[in-house]
Amino acid sequence: RDWIIPGLLMRRHVTVLVAPSGAGKSLLTLQVGIACALDKEWAGWRPRRKFRVLVINSEDDVDEIRRRLCAASVKMNIKDQQILADDFLLADTSNGIIVAKFDNRTKTMIAQPLLDQLIETVKANKIDVIFVDPFAETFEGDENSNSELKWAGYLWRRVARETNAAVCLIHHTKKYATGMQGDVDAARGAGALIGIARIVSTVFPMTKQEAEGMSIEEDERPHFLRYDDAKANLNLTCNIAKWFRKDTVRLDNATKEQPADDVGALVPYKPPGLMDGILQEQIDKFFDAVDRGICDKDGNVTGEFYTFDTRKQSESEMSRYVGEFAMEFFGIKKLDKAAKMINAWRDSKWLIDGEKYRSPKTRKERTRCVSHRFEADNVAPIKRSNEEEPSLM
Repeated sequence: RDWIIPGLLMRRHVTVLVAPSGAGKSLLTLQVGIACALDKEWAGWRPRRKFRVLVINSEDDVDEIRRRLCAASVKMNIKDQQILADDFLLADTSNGIIVAKFDNRTKTMIAQPLLDQLIETVKANKIDVIFVDPFAETFEGDENSNSELKWAGYLWRRVARETNAAVCLIHHTKKYATGMQGDVDAARGAGALIGIARIVSTVFPMTKQEAEGMSIEEDERPHFLRYDDAKANLNLTCNIAKWFRKDTVRLDNATKEQPADDVGALVPYKPPGLMDGILQEQIDKFFDAVDRGICDKDGNVTGEFYTFDTRKQSESEMSRYVGEFAMEFFGIKKLDKAAKMINAWRDSKWLIDGEKYRSPKTRKERTRCVSHRFEADNVAPIKRSNEEEPSLM
């Protein structure tokens, strides 16, 4: 397959990046574009070679985008910005970039002359990747209408197919998309996008709960964002979130009349401290295991569950303390570190007290803990041992 960046951008296909306003999607796509133009690995994305990039941004003027490119170059350790300038093109959108209009009489989306002009420009300049930011400002119609959104998307798919380029549409989330990281339904008109895009991903700001779980102070939280795969028809999705931190770069552009500009740029981020080296995917799997309960050596559930209580009823009994399970699960050598992780997740309500259950072994009520994602009727089915009784919730 003709990937530009495996799993993210492919020739003749549309990628949709979904994010709420102010999440950092424009910075992210600019820096992915830089990686493409320079054949530079960044944030785990590896372009297959150098590519020519076109950015169509109708929200910011060309000068502002250039400032962001300068800031990004600093954070991405790019010394010669002229190399970047040769293969990174910015469209002048001062007169708009409307490629389609909805005709109320025929109830159809009509392609505008600008669409054909764009296709010819992309071909003439041998563009490989097109970023469209935002998608909603490239057509006149109702962004919340599945039908109108679909037909506008079809036109951008036509651009991708006729130019042999990868097209990335930056799209808005619907109003109530909190907690929908990695969910294609977070997009406005999601039903229409599923049929158009081969790849869909999301960008969301860090939540308060995520910040608490990673020991990040509340005043620092707005500087962090996460990227998640949401849909991929041509490859497997990755359920590991990519985290980024927004840093500020002071440009060397001060004049006698104006101070230097402070401009944001993204830096790939790994949670420090207690969570150092632990991926979100691993944390999610740990929570699933806690919710499922204690299993025997063959992976069958036993009807017993993990607890915050560090005490054992007898020396011969296996510990149910969730901190000891965390040690085993994450390969942590010291119980003290595992206990601090559990306490941090408990403080942030990632782990909470569940309903008591009746132990099949002691036939007495016991305490248990569950994750914030726990739903009693939505636990993955696992074969039970023949000799055990079901646990009572």
